[in-house]
Amino acid sequence: MAQEIKINLTLTLEADLGQTRGDMENFVRNLLVGAQSGEALSLNKYHINKIEEEAKIYAADRDKSDGVWDFVEKFYPKYYSCNEIMCNDELCKIVNGELNGDAETIFREEFKNDLGAPIATFNQSTEFVYERAIMGCQRSQQGTISIVWGLQDVEDRAKDKGYLLKEGEAQQVLDMLKDKHDCNIGITWDVMDDYLSYILPDPT
Repeated sequence: MAQEIKINLTLTLEADLGQTRGDMENFVRNLLVGAQSGEALSLNKYHINKIEEEAKIYAADRDKSDGVWDFVEKFYPKYYSCNEIMCNDELCKIVNGELNGDAETIFREEFKNDLGAPIATFNQSTEFVYERAIMGCQRSQQGTISIVWGLQDVEDRAKDKGYLLKEGEAQQVLDMLKDKHDCNIGITWDVMDDYLSYILPDPT
């Protein structure tokens, strides 16, 4: 008689940037298949979650070193009066060796001068902060719509109008649509036609 056992498992993976999400998922799957003397375990659902990477996706200036924290400052609820943010700031000072003021007192009294504990607490706090900021960002986007123009739109329009695009020209048109369109008009097919004719004066 088969027995069902439910286990909650948290798995943290460290991988180089060359490994894709699919690579990591396959790694997890292979771990579970044959985990019990060659017997397969049934994996119904699992989730690989890297909160910082998700926050970077949302952050407008994710290429900057402080881009993610700018994102947190904008979307974390009550950022300037939140105990979690103030605590995270003190923990960050401890982790970076800036032992002065409240950070020194917390390190001495709460962590008994043991650096391992504040590092773990700081990581947990930072993950929580990122999660809350992402949720705040998602809530701010409710009730709005986003119209997206992509390379496929440019390529299809060029084909309809008889233009033969070379490599990189569709992206060039897309960049012009973003940077040079009249905000009073917006982006339309007619505007796209104007930029196509600028880059490719003579349709085939």
